[in-house]
Amino acid sequence: MLIAPVWTSEGIETVQVDTAKLTKLPYGHVDYFKVEQDHVLVPIRRLVSTRARADGVPNACGYMKRAAAGEIEKREPIVIERRGDSTVVVEGNSTFINALYSGWPDIPCRLIESAPSVGGISPGGVTLEIDVALAEAREFMRRYDTPYHELLGDVVSAAHEAARAVGKETVFEIYTRKKKQIHHDTKDVIKIAGKLIEKRAENRDFHLREMVDIVGATVVVYYSDRIRLFLDVFESRLAEYKLALEPYEVTGGGTVREKIHREKGYHATHVKVISTDSMRPRLKAEVQVKTMLHDAWGAKMHDLTYKPGSVLDPKLKALMESFGNSLQAIEVQSETLRDAILEGTRPLERLRIAARIPLMETLRSWNDFPDSEVETRYKTCLDYIEENSSYLAVCARDDKNMKVAVELIESVKPDAAQLRLSLTVFLASFRIDTELGNLVERALEDWRKEDEPDDFDYLHFASASYHQTNRIDDAISTVRRFLDEHADDPRCLIPRLNLANYLIEASISQPAQKVREEIEALIGEVRSRAADPEAPDETALKSTESAIKVVFGDEKEVKEGLEIQQQVFAEVESTYRGFAEMYLALGWQRRFREF
Repeated sequence: MLIAPVWTSEGIETVQVDTAKLTKLPYGHVDYFKVEQDHVLVPIRRLVSTRARADGVPNACGYMKRAAAGEIEKREPIVIERRGDSTVVVEGNSTFINALYSGWPDIPCRLIESAPSVGGISPGGVTLEIDVALAEAREFMRRYDTPYHELLGDVVSAAHEAARAVGKETVFEIYTRKKKQIHHDTKDVIKIAGKLIEKRAENRDFHLREMVDIVGATVVVYYSDRIRLFLDVFESRLAEYKLALEPYEVTGGGTVREKIHREKGYHATHVKVISTDSMRPRLKAEVQVKTMLHDAWGAKMHDLTYKPGSVLDPKLKALMESFGNSLQAIEVQSETLRDAILEGTRPLERLRIAARIPLMETLRSWNDFPDSEVETRYKTCLDYIEENSSYLAVCARDDKNMKVAVELIESVKPDAAQLRLSLTVFLASFRIDTELGNLVERALEDWRKEDEPDDFDYLHFASASYHQTNRIDDAISTVRRFLDEHADDPRCLIPRLNLANYLIEASISQPAQKVREEIEALIGEVRSRAADPEAPDETALKSTESAIKVVFGDEKEVKEGLEIQQQVFAEVESTYRGFAEMYLALGWQRRFREF
């Protein structure tokens, strides 16, 4: 027989419960209850039943065993309320008595309010004992350990996608708690219990699912001014994994996407990621984004700053914050230094791209299509590349948007290899790297097999493709091979001029006298045959000759080159003005810096 406490209006009484038909049920709330619902774990010893039905108790035992076996639906947490000095069960009495008989330490409950605060469970908060908090934390992690690891895996995957998209110069490293906490990616269960005690003291309805740092990831960037860019792209990747950013509430109203931490010398930007997947309902993870300097400082000082049981002296706290602020000042200085170093190259890289893009304007006026279906696919692809050019210029080769662009290009069939080549070059021409080089090579080879161009036509398309896609060395070697094999071909005047221009452009960062001599020899050959029908026009020659002065010349030549380039800019078609603008910018840069 079991002696069970029962609440009455006269006080607490005891009743005897026949246990002959009962089975002691193994402890484990997840087997019997819908623990994903809001609940608190209340010690059995603090609860009193309001009835004990002779048939209800064994029936509940049977239902609980069937629920544990997966034969029937699990029940909701039992319902309790405060009545005077007692906490009583108002729904689920038979379930409670089975838990009492089975020796469980606690049981999932939902508290309804019928009286003001009394003895621990109150409208505002509740004081949890450490053993109760630990039991709830352990049970929660037993149920959700796998979902949390799956959540973390998806968060890290989205972070790596974002890192590839923003470019290798942005993210240095992505890591999880396991890097510092051997064997574990989840927060220590004792720390979870401690946080639970703290939060329940503030709000009795707090649920462990509200914790944002049970799992998390750290993203280390090179420079602080890249944090916002990373987070923008990271946020765009989350929906694919059934994730979203949950904003932080701001004191006084409103919300913000990210939270900037500046405490005890620790500088980082935090975001909360929440699951929208029904298989892991509203579980959360935290992502910290910080620079290499702050990450190193945090690793060095973390255990001292957060040493258990220690109280940080206010003076030491102020000193640590001063160190953190000093690091941030160094961060800003490093960004300034970076910008100064790159100032001489990045603007020219952008000008090179800007100069090449207009050369592709003829793609819009193309009208030689095998059929209307190919035309439709071609224009759809062209529109997609143009609309997404800024993103496609920096994203990774395996990015999903890049894959869409490549698939659209591949769909332009049949009998359209030249169209596919032009679209591939157009796509690659927005980038400053050569990540799409293999696509260009394949498109060239497909066109060569399908259209069987002669050597001159192939030279024209191949060298232009390489030049357009930032492979200027390949363009140079391609033209050189052709000239070696076709030295007497009257059509070689244009290739010679193109080779001279490629060599000039390749020499911008490191001009060499030997290269200048080769360029001038090429121009001399073209000038000597200026009357030939195949000769380039005078404006094209002036443009190249002035570029020689700007890149290789002394102060006087640079000044002369700028004057000529200004004339060329006014004379050439808009399609070719980009290169005149590039050499004008370089000339003025050299005048200000070198002379």
